[in-house]
Amino acid sequence: MKSIYKSMAQALILILLGSASLTGLSGAKDRPAYAADTNSTPASQSSDSDRIEAVSNPSGSEETGLFSGLSKYFESFIHYFDSLFFQKNKIQKLLDDKNYLQAEIELKALLEQAPNDADYLRVYAAVLLINAKADPAIEIYNQVIEQFPRDMDSRLGRGRAFLSKKDYPSALSDFRYVLDRQGDNQNALKGLADTEQAIQYEAQLQAERAIAQQRNRDMETAASLTQEQKYSEAANIYRSLIEKNENDLEAKLFLARSYALNNQIDEARSMYQSVKSIDPNNVDLLTGEAYLLAKENKNDAAVVNFQRALELDKNNSDALQGLKMIQDREQNRILQAAVKNKKEKIKSLLTRAYKLISFKKYSAAEETLEKSLKEFPNHPEISFYLARTKIFQNKYKESFDLINPLIDNQPDNEDYLNLRGRVFIATGQLDKADSDFVRVLQINKQNVEAKNGIQQIAKIKASTLQESVLAQKRQYLQNHREQLKELLDNNQYSEAIKICRSVLEKYPDELAFQITLAQALALNSEMEEAENLYAVLINKHPFNSELIIGQGFLFLRQGQLNQAQQAFLKAQGIDSDNQDAATGLALLKERIEKETIAAFIRDEWDKANTHIQRGDYETAIQSYQSVLDQHPDNLDTQILLVRAHRLASDLPSAENLLDTLIQSHPGNADLWAEKGQIHSLKGDDALSQESFEKALELRPDSQELRIRIARIIQGRAYDLLLTRLKALEENKEFEAAEALIREHLSKHPKDAQTHYLLARNLRFQNRYNDSIEILNALLSQAPYNMDYLASRGIIWRILRETDKAKLDYEKALSQDPERVDLLLGRGHVAVLEKEYFEAEEYFNLAYELAPEEPETIESKARIENFVKDTVVESFQTETFSGGRDSRHTQRLEWFHPFNSKFRGSVGMESVFISGDADHTGIISGNYDLWDDLNLRGQFSFSPSPDVVAKQIYETEITKSIKGIPLEALFMYRYMDFEESNFHLISPGFNYYLSEHTRVLVRGYFGFQENGNSHSAFLNINHEFSPSLSAYIGGAIGNESFTIVSGADTLAVDSISMQMGIKWRISDRFSIGFNYVYEERKDQFNRNLFGIVIPLRF
Repeated sequence: MKSIYKSMAQALILILLGSASLTGLSGAKDRPAYAADTNSTPASQSSDSDRIEAVSNPSGSEETGLFSGLSKYFESFIHYFDSLFFQKNKIQKLLDDKNYLQAEIELKALLEQAPNDADYLRVYAAVLLINAKADPAIEIYNQVIEQFPRDMDSRLGRGRAFLSKKDYPSALSDFRYVLDRQGDNQNALKGLADTEQAIQYEAQLQAERAIAQQRNRDMETAASLTQEQKYSEAANIYRSLIEKNENDLEAKLFLARSYALNNQIDEARSMYQSVKSIDPNNVDLLTGEAYLLAKENKNDAAVVNFQRALELDKNNSDALQGLKMIQDREQNRILQAAVKNKKEKIKSLLTRAYKLISFKKYSAAEETLEKSLKEFPNHPEISFYLARTKIFQNKYKESFDLINPLIDNQPDNEDYLNLRGRVFIATGQLDKADSDFVRVLQINKQNVEAKNGIQQIAKIKASTLQESVLAQKRQYLQNHREQLKELLDNNQYSEAIKICRSVLEKYPDELAFQITLAQALALNSEMEEAENLYAVLINKHPFNSELIIGQGFLFLRQGQLNQAQQAFLKAQGIDSDNQDAATGLALLKERIEKETIAAFIRDEWDKANTHIQRGDYETAIQSYQSVLDQHPDNLDTQILLVRAHRLASDLPSAENLLDTLIQSHPGNADLWAEKGQIHSLKGDDALSQESFEKALELRPDSQELRIRIARIIQGRAYDLLLTRLKALEENKEFEAAEALIREHLSKHPKDAQTHYLLARNLRFQNRYNDSIEILNALLSQAPYNMDYLASRGIIWRILRETDKAKLDYEKALSQDPERVDLLLGRGHVAVLEKEYFEAEEYFNLAYELAPEEPETIESKARIENFVKDTVVESFQTETFSGGRDSRHTQRLEWFHPFNSKFRGSVGMESVFISGDADHTGIISGNYDLWDDLNLRGQFSFSPSPDVVAKQIYETEITKSIKGIPLEALFMYRYMDFEESNFHLISPGFNYYLSEHTRVLVRGYFGFQENGNSHSAFLNINHEFSPSLSAYIGGAIGNESFTIVSGADTLAVDSISMQMGIKWRISDRFSIGFNYVYEERKDQFNRNLFGIVIPLRF
């Protein structure tokens, strides 16, 4: 079937190349080979210039309005697409040469330059299909069909792809789609016929499988009856199977066997004859018939059959046993046979040789045949049997020398070719053997020996492949064993664990790696996981001593001495000579002895510590000395003795003992730490720092040593912290910066400036409550610190706590009225309070002090939106699918701030459709009731509407939530259309992720006579700089959030997305671009392109 599908795909790409050849793609741009409807002309039947014209002016009329601009736009890019000429020619040649893999690579590269070119996409999909990549091909076809639903070529190609995946319903859907629109489309008709044929073929296969399964059950039942010696009942079943399939050789052979066992000789012979007429070289036939012949004392015929069976299967136990049975009686008769003429003599010699071969007396057979060949030179039958004899003795070259001349004389002799094929197999020349067997089947398609030979070659090749896989596995495991040994030798336990798990993912039953994993886990102190793994493995392999010993060492490491002893003894019970178990028991004994000693030492240490707490250092020294009298090399006790001398102010004794210990233990960190403390008591800070640094070098994780060193070098630490913080904050790595600050605070917990840095860092992470808590503590100690007040003022401002923010900023400004960041912060508070003219004063003052600062420029520009007259002109174009006319909208609106609380606007909007225009007057107002509550209202009316509403009333309330960066929104809109009235309510909220990023979430609920509707909307807005911002969003529901005409209010499933960008070019002039895409199910798709130009004066 794969070859059929590939042929189909090749035919499909020829069709595609015929309708959209690569040499003509430069004019096709982003439209399909067939234009908007099924009656359009294929792109390949028009010239490049015609096709370019068809894209730039798709209506076919003279270029006007928007399409005039599009035409010029496409013409400006002709030169770019022509530059791809060389690459397309290269692809065309690859397709002509049927180099589809390379063509796929080149097409993929080409599509990176023109990702939406439908013609490239179709050719790419067809090449993917030829390369047996149906799923990617379907994705490409879907992409083209999504843009051009009536593109018949893509439907045909996708249908072929579905057919190759046996997705018959989808294939039928595509072919029928084409036939519904192009009833005589031959490719669709053929695709439909091929799909139906494939469906029939699948059904036939299922039926045949059911029959085969029932047959196997019947055969098993008959076999059971035969074992129970119920031969007649078994024969009934076999006859039933033969009635269903007269060519069922296996059933016939078993039936003959049942007859023979039941002494029905004639019936058995008749059945064997039936099998022989179909497969004369069937091994079971030969052995079964041989036993039947032997039963009738037809020994010669029986031997021939047995020998023939052994040629086909040299280890056949039935044949070997049968030969042994008749060996004695046959040998005497053969030796006494009189040979009276040449023919009889040859026959006698051959028969004798044949019997010798059957008795595996190959040397005797060889000697007999060679003598016969000298007597009868070049006799083909003698040469043939001699060649067979030499094969049994692995004399393959001599066999070749005998058989090749025979084939030269009789090139179509099946026996000769089969024999040489066997020699080729024996010598590993599988391709040559396959050639001989194929030649035999060309002569006689029913030659069973040749068929068996080909099957044997396939098995050998499969076995070779399996051995190769096993060899690879062995090498893989060996490599990882060596790698694990090196890692464990170097104490790299974590890496060893990773290697073990990687191997076990591939070969989960490799016990050696499971054991190594358990050992590595234990060595890496992952005790619980190691213990669980040992338990699971021992449950599966309860007598594996290596596992049990490993568990014993794990118990030993955990201090579970009784369990460890039980494990080691259990391992010895399994293997009494196991050295690892003996070693474990020895270590266990040593551990018990050490713990006994350790108990004595700990008891003396406890006594000494009690004396030290009481200030009785001399008695403590005596306790330590009593330990050293019994264990003079106990280093821990020696170190404690040095400490006791130091506490007793006996510095000379402490130093003398310490110097001796350092000479013998220079790598002990505790000794160097004691030396540092002694130098500190002596007032030598340089030597003290040097000793502590040596100790820290030996014990780098010691926080106590770091603190001690920090006390010496504290003066330099803060400057280093600021330098590192600056780099982290510039890269916005605030969590890493926090960790650095907290590390510094752990060394200098009372450093107020570091606490301020932590509060500032937490604000950067939007952890406002934690930051305020720190700032409140700092301000309780320094209530007029301007940095603290400014930082807390920022947080109050973000949380909309305007009264608290204003108090902090004014308190700080009373100390420095010209500090720019304080002026800006106070101005932002005024904006939140809706005191825009007051905010303008603060921003202007900050701008005068720092005219080049981006933040002062940004703040001054923002406030102008509220205190300056602004004229906003916008243009937008909407295009629709489904045959709807495009819609163009122009809007002009003037905004005027009457005072700090109220701003109003008047304007006009015009909507143009198919030469007709609706004009709407607009009046709106925006009033700040309080500093946290805003009310907006708008009224628009159209005197003679054709599309838009006659009247629109809209009201929206915005409420700032104090304490969190959130604004609650509620909007109501009433639209009076000619057909019906439409009511819309929209709750939502603005959430400020940061000072520059805002998320808008809204719900829309519409009510009308034609049916209610609803949708959800999400928008994310981010300011990249004072002059650049962008947004992206989308809506989903059963009507869009954008409503202009009555058709937009229909309650149909819809989804839309939008994006836009705003760029402030100067103080007075800005420009914005936006795009909206909307899909309305079973109605239309809409694309909206808009531009907004605000002008302040």
